[in-house]
Amino acid sequence: MFNKKNGIRLVLIFMTFAMLFTACKSTPASKAVGPEMAAWKGEWISISTIAESEKLDSAYEETAKAMPNYSAGGLKDAVNKIYSLPVLAMKADGTNLLTLSILDKNKKSKTVKCEYKFEGKVEMPKQKGKFWYTFKAVNLPKELRAFRFLVITEIHFHDNEVAHWHARFGAVSMEALTSDSQKVLPTFVSKKESEEKIIELLKTKISETAKNLPVAPFSAHETFKDVKDGKWINLANVMNMESEEIDAVYEKFIKKYAGQNPKGGDFTKEELQKMAKDYGNKMAGAGIYSHLQFVTKNGKNKVIFWNNNEKIFESEYIRISANKINPGFMAIEAKEKTDAFKTIICSPPHYGHMHMLYGNSNEEIEKNGFGTCIPANSSAKTMAGMFAYTLNLKMNSVIKNNKQTK
Repeated sequence: MFNKKNGIRLVLIFMTFAMLFTACKSTPASKAVGPEMAAWKGEWISISTIAESEKLDSAYEETAKAMPNYSAGGLKDAVNKIYSLPVLAMKADGTNLLTLSILDKNKKSKTVKCEYKFEGKVEMPKQKGKFWYTFKAVNLPKELRAFRFLVITEIHFHDNEVAHWHARFGAVSMEALTSDSQKVLPTFVSKKESEEKIIELLKTKISETAKNLPVAPFSAHETFKDVKDGKWINLANVMNMESEEIDAVYEKFIKKYAGQNPKGGDFTKEELQKMAKDYGNKMAGAGIYSHLQFVTKNGKNKVIFWNNNEKIFESEYIRISANKINPGFMAIEAKEKTDAFKTIICSPPHYGHMHMLYGNSNEEIEKNGFGTCIPANSSAKTMAGMFAYTLNLKMNSVIKNNKQTK
């Protein structure tokens, strides 16, 4: 959960805007037929493959003029995160066999085939009469573990736009892809379509999406469940906490790792306490900020940094282009001058936590490291759970390294 690589593409689900399907007013270009993918037979490309085109820059710049919390680059990043997908192209032969062009871990394109079994139709939330066609992978190839579930729409068009359709892939569940909380909308068009027509389609999507983006990019961080007054606590501080619940974690780990102390015998409570605090003191922001507070009411997009009860920095922030250090996260830049927090790169809130990097330059950001925060008003039980998870990672590392040196 706190692994840097695993948090990167989460994509990014913090955009709280209404589904764009409400704009689909015209008759679909074709109807889905039976359990097979006959209606989608052909070769398709993701519009995200053209979304970086310079021909779209003027559209982003013009639209961003009316969005005080977004630069043109920030708007571009927000739009791309909605429509992008690791699937660059798709070929359907009329059955349930798909040939997918995907990006591997080195960001290189490769082709993988996968058969999908039709699981039925699911009506879209708040979209009466419109459906997701759901599929589950059969004999899933190793390279497609993140693509176990697939949901797609009918091929359709809006007014004079080119025919297109939407797809979502996922590894967790079908429900996660069809729920109203899921906001990403990867879009595919025929490979035969001209770049000019796709550019025009994207220009329309930029305008539509901008209207539905949150006025404040940080709004999800302020309103995330279990967050009170927009305040989060740095996990580094949690690792230095003491409580009955955390004492119980120590007792549990002493039993769990009995006889595995590199020094011989069992771990002591004092050793575990030192390990937890030393680990916490090396985390991003340790000793610099203990809490973050997001303020987004009345069009603001403000972050306040606290060190216990002392306010150490406060500024409005504007969303900017994705940062190469972690392009999957949202990058935000302070409007006020600061010695430490000019750029924030953060994940959307997910599974009770969020990740954040900060610094005045990319060199500083990399040096400061990858941080984690949880809601500041979390219960003692929740705090202890996060503490246990993190300490367990550290203990496993210590024990593994000890075995390798023997």
